[in-house]
Amino acid sequence: MSSLPHGTPKPARAAPAGPLKGRFKPPGDKSISHRAFIFGLLAVGETAIEGLLEGDDVLRTGAACRALGARVERLAPGRWRVAGAGLGSLLAPVETLDFGNAGTGSRLMMGVVAGHPIEARFDGDASLRKRPMRRILDPLELMGARVLEQGEGGRCPILLRGADAPAPIEYETPVASAQIKSAVLLAGLNSPGRTVVLEKEASRDHTEKMLAHFGARVRSEPWGEAGRRITLEGRPELKPAPVVVPADPSSAAFATVAALIVPGSDVTIEGVMTNPLRTGLITTLREMGADISFDNARIEGGEDVADLRVRASSLTGVDVPAARPLDDRRISDPGGRRGLRARADADARPWRIAGEGIRPSGRRRRGPCGGGRDGADRGRRSDRRRRRRRRARRRPRRDASRPSHRDELPRDGDGGARGHGRRRCGDDRHELSGLRRRHGAARRDDRMSRRGGRMIIAIDGPAASGKGTLARRLAAHFRLPHLDTGLLYRATALALMDADQRLDDEDAAEAAARGLGLMDFDETRLRGRVMGEAASVVAAMPRVRAALIEAQQRFANRPDGAVLDGRDIGTTIAPDADVKIFVTASPETRASRRAIELAGRGEHVDYAAILEDVRKRDRRDSERAISPLVAAPDAVTLDTSGLDIEAAFRAALDIVDRRRR
Repeated sequence: MSSLPHGTPKPARAAPAGPLKGRFKPPGDKSISHRAFIFGLLAVGETAIEGLLEGDDVLRTGAACRALGARVERLAPGRWRVAGAGLGSLLAPVETLDFGNAGTGSRLMMGVVAGHPIEARFDGDASLRKRPMRRILDPLELMGARVLEQGEGGRCPILLRGADAPAPIEYETPVASAQIKSAVLLAGLNSPGRTVVLEKEASRDHTEKMLAHFGARVRSEPWGEAGRRITLEGRPELKPAPVVVPADPSSAAFATVAALIVPGSDVTIEGVMTNPLRTGLITTLREMGADISFDNARIEGGEDVADLRVRASSLTGVDVPAARPLDDRRISDPGGRRGLRARADADARPWRIAGEGIRPSGRRRRGPCGGGRDGADRGRRSDRRRRRRRRARRRPRRDASRPSHRDELPRDGDGGARGHGRRRCGDDRHELSGLRRRHGAARRDDRMSRRGGRMIIAIDGPAASGKGTLARRLAAHFRLPHLDTGLLYRATALALMDADQRLDDEDAAEAAARGLGLMDFDETRLRGRVMGEAASVVAAMPRVRAALIEAQQRFANRPDGAVLDGRDIGTTIAPDADVKIFVTASPETRASRRAIELAGRGEHVDYAAILEDVRKRDRRDSERAISPLVAAPDAVTLDTSGLDIEAAFRAALDIVDRRRR
């Protein structure tokens, strides 16, 4: 036997480590590093940056700033200098802005480009191309930007043309997202007015802090129960300001936990960001009894920074509020089986993370805090999966004379099917899905037969709340006829306008209403803001309403049932409806939807005017003497402000199913 090239191997030995002592500084924070480059681009003069995180994502943002006209130089590790082109003076990039995997950099830079009269193409790697961008692009289009090209579903590659003079808007974000908020504020920097962003739940405020650090006039104040209202005055004179990038709290979290659980440890972690929206883990650890102090507290680059001194501690378990931000989900358990929970008197239970059960990679996790059976599996492949593969290798080969479970599945839909394991593949999966659909349809048919074979769904709500789309989806799902009752009032108004008669002439409006059939109008002519306003005028007339109510009630009482949407379906037209849903959304959300709809049809968009029209119609509809816009007492309210159409439809479907049980 030949000798080994590196000598005879010797067994390795491991021994418990002693207490952790000393000082160190983790890498810089990625969010601040992205913004340091971007604000250096927008300021006139040289911005000095220290402690920059030199990862690929951040460097892609620096390269994009260089392509837009900035001079970007690396002076030493972590030390950079940016000579900015200045707000309003950016250059159109010659080549595609390739952001690799940088989702934050690409989305924030879309806001920058949207606020300037330039054209830029955004792209990245395969991972970035999978990420949706419409939530960023929708408000930017309201401000005047135009998406000239885009991938499927609003994904990269995207060709974006910025606005010549971006319109100031008041925009309510559909979800709590620092990226959406930041893109709108960055576009609003070059706007001649005041840009307002409303958040129902506060997101990270790094952009607001850095805006103030560079001299912009920005104000953040409470809004609603847990939200923020951010107001930015457009076209400030941004002045270069030095940025010391604070240490990333996520990176500091590992050393913090290690020092807490190793007896005798005393560690100082230098320059850590202590922004309250990023220190949820520290707050939780302190509640558990952790000895963590903030020394040398200061402000750097607009952010709160301190040196964390962490000493080994005896900990007790706590319940973590769902609303508390936990910056690093990997150790928000915290520590797993061999970490803090092993030393605590009770389990620490972060309810928000446990409820979501999501790994940073996006896969589902088991256990109270997501990490396998007991919350301890942290690798990409859990022990459970390895054990399952080992069992599969030991399993004897199936007798070929016996049919597989796939062959045993019933094909006529009358029987059940039971698989022989958790994994299903190929035809059996599709067959089981078909059985579920058929059995579900049979149960729905049974419920409808008990109700005489008829179901009426009444959907009410203000303009642009999404009730029409939901009504059409529900009608298609349950195979019921659908009537948009608002079109009747629009058709009445259009008949008056075609005859050159005044909208407030009640005699003429009543005659036009009685002359309508339910379907004898051109729907394409009835859409748009002008017809919506006209319909609201004639709908307030008692005699017009009386003329149309009878026809609507006949439609609702069809033998096979119906879905109707409008503003008084559950209260007046079909008070005995099987299901009543009142669909609503905030005025800002509805104005944004209306503006996007108009922009899609090539019409001029004035967001401020649309918002005022929405509020005016709400007042008129809710204050009218006959059948005012109110939810029926037995209606279920569905707020779609933060929902896309799929989520809203699932919520509405759940309401229908619950009411029919």
